[in-house]
Amino acid sequence: MRWVFYLVCVWMSTCQGQDDESKWICKPQDAALYPDINIIGLPKAGTSYVYRLLVSNDAVLPSWRQKEHCPRGRNTSDPQGLDAYFNEIRHHLQVTQSSAQKLHVNGCPDHDLNMAVRRCVGPYLSSQPKYIICLREPADYLWAVYNFWSDEYDAPWTRSATNPTWTSKSSYRTPEMFHELVLAGNRTVATPHLKVFEDMVAHWLMDIRQWRKLVGAGNVLVLKLEDLSLPKTRQTLASFLHIPNAFAMPASTIVNAGTTIADRGDTSVVPTDTVRKTSGLYEVSGFKPMLPRTRSLIHRMNHKGCCMLLKKEAVDLGCCHDNA
Repeated sequence: MRWVFYLVCVWMSTCQGQDDESKWICKPQDAALYPDINIIGLPKAGTSYVYRLLVSNDAVLPSWRQKEHCPRGRNTSDPQGLDAYFNEIRHHLQVTQSSAQKLHVNGCPDHDLNMAVRRCVGPYLSSQPKYIICLREPADYLWAVYNFWSDEYDAPWTRSATNPTWTSKSSYRTPEMFHELVLAGNRTVATPHLKVFEDMVAHWLMDIRQWRKLVGAGNVLVLKLEDLSLPKTRQTLASFLHIPNAFAMPASTIVNAGTTIADRGDTSVVPTDTVRKTSGLYEVSGFKPMLPRTRSLIHRMNHKGCCMLLKKEAVDLGCCHDNA
């Protein structure tokens, strides 16, 4: 399962074949526009929070007018896609008169596109950009994905008017339906958001290793959503990026929680206590909790990967200690 950019399959390199990069040609001047900080996934694992936290620091500025800026068309076979991507960054920096002395952050959560852009521009880089990967306990992650994004089995009229890739109050979501989709796994073709449950976490680890190999282990930081509001995470980010630990965003906030229809989007900020009171409950599914047996099933499916992640990355997603 590749990272979710409206599709869970979008992130994992094992979910689709490698993109064709042959038509993408980078120029030396593109390197100066390439973001210094790249938040590359997982969506619904705290990427919006990390982005808002970073831009609340005076040492960091957005590389574009919104968090998620990916090459136009999301297709590496389009020779114009990368040109438009860098031109948009150039225009934004000129309009905002952004300082070259500050770090610029982007949040395109697409594994293949990020890999393609990095490989293309890599030979011209004079410094080492940083990459941040956010993870989350796998059952909570999939439950959030299920509630947040519209899917192919949804009638078109049930999709959000704000964003057609989002669910709405008219969408049909239940804990029982989610359990059946988990049981079906990758044997259904109508559930691209929730495809490939078996060893999902192992695939996350494979992609982390791929990034470390490409850009250097010291330029990749893996965070866990459950730890994002802790003071130690802010210090870790500051040390990783070599910036002051001076983040203005209050720790007692959650960004793009998606618990209710109203608190969606990268600019939606709600108090932490509000989210904790409804943790794991979503308006779309009638504020009903995920079935306990569904969490156990997802943990069993990912037990090996969770233990590998704990051993190799020291990231405990809470699913290694369960019985396989």
